[in-house]
Amino acid sequence: MFLLKKIISSLFLPLPVCALLLIAGLIFLWFTGRQRLGRILVSLGAVTLLLFSNASIPNLLLQPLERPYTPALATPEQITSLTQPPVKWIVVLGAGDIYSPSLPPTTQLHDASLARIVEAVRLHRELPESKMVLSEGTTFDN
Repeated sequence: MFLLKKIISSLFLPLPVCALLLIAGLIFLWFTGRQRLGRILVSLGAVTLLLFSNASIPNLLLQPLERPYTPALATPEQITSLTQPPVKWIVVLGAGDIYSPSLPPTTQLHDASLARIVEAVRLHRELPESKMVLSEGTTFDN
């Protein structure tokens, strides 16, 4: 059941959807007489892939979700004035790493993980009563 859920959920990501549209369009173009449907599917897959490959489209989709939350400012007084209850936890979501004993720890982290941890450490220094909680991301073995 877990595997089925993973397979089905991955089909809702942009890249697999675009790939399925392109493959279906090519099948219609090459193996059937429905050329118009094939051209429409290939065009739709290519345009969708181009739109979601560009960083501006995902950023536009994220803006309404991020806009209501103000960023944590530099001083503890400013941070505590923005938040009514005191900040107890700083949660850092993992973004993955590469496990390789031959690499130093800082190069084993993905760029997003490193940026998140650096920001969490900055906030923790400003709010020493808080605790940092790190979640695990994906580990890629070499």
